[in-house]
Amino acid sequence: MVGLEIALRNLPNDYKLKWSSLTQKEAELEVLVFGSSHAFYGVNPYYLGTNAYNMSYVSQTINQELSIFSEKKEKLKNLKRIYWLISSFSLGSDLESLNSASRYKNYVLYYGSKGTRLEHYSELLSYNLKSSLGRLKSCYYDHNFSYNCDSLGFSGRTKNMELEKTAKAAAKRHRVDFQDKEVLKLIKKQLLGLNEVLDFCEENEIEVVFLIPPFTSHYIDAVGVHQWNELDRRMKKLTKRREYCTYDNLMNAKEFEDSDFYDGDHLNEEGAEKLSKLLVEKTKK
Repeated sequence: MVGLEIALRNLPNDYKLKWSSLTQKEAELEVLVFGSSHAFYGVNPYYLGTNAYNMSYVSQTINQELSIFSEKKEKLKNLKRIYWLISSFSLGSDLESLNSASRYKNYVLYYGSKGTRLEHYSELLSYNLKSSLGRLKSCYYDHNFSYNCDSLGFSGRTKNMELEKTAKAAAKRHRVDFQDKEVLKLIKKQLLGLNEVLDFCEENEIEVVFLIPPFTSHYIDAVGVHQWNELDRRMKKLTKRREYCTYDNLMNAKEFEDSDFYDGDHLNEEGAEKLSKLLVEKTKK
């Protein structure tokens, strides 16, 4: 079993690549991107400047980003700006509450975050045995492996899926109950962590740009007015009276059409180019 654990940890994966890339770039990095898959597929650092990196990922939540920033902040000596994309579920969920050990363990094993359960410290325990053996076979025997992101941490999508169907399915997964006591405790914790990041960024003159990215009307309607309003209200309160912080809600941005989306809630490669260029335009000094 020890040998199997070692073999699994030696498999190439996006988390190793991202952490290694960030570490290599940290001294010169000027622009950093945080967020979930909406940022991973939606912001291409190629259009943000010569020293930009996308540190977002699928299902990544604020707690993981707080941990990443805490680990790296003193080494990011040249950092000028953070684009922090906020999804409909960002303030009300994290990987631990989602019981996603298979994803959470990646931040523990490869990013140095702290785990709370035994399976967070093990590749083998966070997957079933059949899946683990399948991953090993695919890489070592079939030689079938490719990273999901490029050298700048971005992943582009070109295929267009059925927007309305995928939007409704995504909105169902992204539901947040703002009346739930545990959700409110999590929100309070995450807002406290974000305020600490903003304090550090103000002291070091780092601009933080929070934004809700563009979505299809199908996804916006399926999530519902109440959840959007609760999110918007808290983001406005978080960023109020902050000198080096802005907040922009691009959810209904007129610049985007259905043809800019890969599915109901993710931009495709062309949409990502459009959003990236728009962010640069909006943050020009």
